[in-house]
Amino acid sequence: MNIRKDSRKKRRARYLYLLKGTGLFYDVVRDCLNDGEKPYTVKRETVIRDVSLCVLAPAMNAYIMWMLKAAMKKKIRRLYFLARDGYFMYTTAKKLCEMLHLPIDCRYLSCSRYSVRIPMFHLNMQEALDYIVRGGIDVTLDKVFNRAGLSDTDKTDVINDLGGDVPRGVIPYAELPKLRRALEKSGVFTEAVKRRSREAFPAAAGYLEQEGLFEDISYAFADSGWTGSMQKVLGQLLEKCGEGRRLHGFYWGLYELPADADPLDYECFYFGPEFGVRRKIGFSNCLFESIFSAPHGMTLGYEQSWKKVSPVYAGIREANKAFNEQTGVYLEEFTVRLAERLRGLDRRALYRKMGELGDPEKVRPLLDTFMGEPSRYEAAVYGSLPFSDDVMDEKEQQVAVVMSQEELMTNHPLKKAMILAGISKERIRESAWFEGSAVRGGADADRHLRAYRMYKRLLYAKKEAQRIRRKILPK
Repeated sequence: MNIRKDSRKKRRARYLYLLKGTGLFYDVVRDCLNDGEKPYTVKRETVIRDVSLCVLAPAMNAYIMWMLKAAMKKKIRRLYFLARDGYFMYTTAKKLCEMLHLPIDCRYLSCSRYSVRIPMFHLNMQEALDYIVRGGIDVTLDKVFNRAGLSDTDKTDVINDLGGDVPRGVIPYAELPKLRRALEKSGVFTEAVKRRSREAFPAAAGYLEQEGLFEDISYAFADSGWTGSMQKVLGQLLEKCGEGRRLHGFYWGLYELPADADPLDYECFYFGPEFGVRRKIGFSNCLFESIFSAPHGMTLGYEQSWKKVSPVYAGIREANKAFNEQTGVYLEEFTVRLAERLRGLDRRALYRKMGELGDPEKVRPLLDTFMGEPSRYEAAVYGSLPFSDDVMDEKEQQVAVVMSQEELMTNHPLKKAMILAGISKERIRESAWFEGSAVRGGADADRHLRAYRMYKRLLYAKKEAQRIRRKILPK
């Protein structure tokens, strides 16, 4: 049976079938669907409603149940949810803590890789360059300069200092080391980065103090994850403020840990560097970010007045904000109904139920289906969400770009290997959510999905082999 061609009605029935193994989640979804049934005439609205209630809300609540129980076990009194991926984590956790009277203070920390890293650049230029000159989708010189926080005047001065050794257009990954060496030698670039960094440091430190990170209380961070770098940089920033401490973080998933990090300080729900390969194969972190994003722009920095320090947000499209808010309505409806069913339990029974609901395997089939084998309706609606993999959210593209059959083929394992090895002169067309692009491409979608799953299996098998090799071989 080709589940990609499910009608909206069949798709909902499929999710309900998968939800039967989740117990209470199934009951809550049924309540929401029955009580909120409306004569929708717009396909997009129906798709968002069904996916939000049947997939996203159970997945988010499973993660939060796991996190809250783990935090209470460790006697953590406060959780900081990091913007922007942590926004719906924050609203969900706060609602559950309020309704179930859990002893955890939930707070939302407005930050971004950009707003936290820039104040640290002047303290270690080698780490700064690692971050500024790194890969991504369609990296350009201007994108590199923006990562460094340079003004237009600074950019012109650096280009003049570099002379003719300036890359044009999209910079191939193999050319980035050359650009790094050139920037490292440029005194104009180095001084501009350090000046901008020193200017940003006081307000960033003031914001962290204002939000209670200097207080003598046990706290931890909560975020989507992927590399865990935010926890490391926040720790470095706190240390430079004289408030160094051992930090703990709860994450949806981590593909890797920061260099020299203690694994005990990073707890993962869905997958980690050393577990969850099967879950990684059916999961899209880029789609996750596109969906679970705050209805406000990224944090550009902090503005200090005599009374308080306020985060400065970038703008956000009204369409993006409307989608985030619409998703939030369904997540809150589900969370409130779930909490109402749990409210009568005594403390011991509640903790036991939280452990049952916080099992990632309960929601894996739902995420595998939605993210790994989306229906044509889901691929169209969610694939059109904007996504940027860069620090400044520049040049957003659709998370599942529409690709030709030839472009889809460049992501098949053999073809991709030939291109990366230089045997084929074709260029790999990247998609943040390839599975969505494959379905949007129409013809041969099943073949492209099978090939991409194989590519993911090979990729994670290679990473696992490298991890084992590093463990058994001396440094």
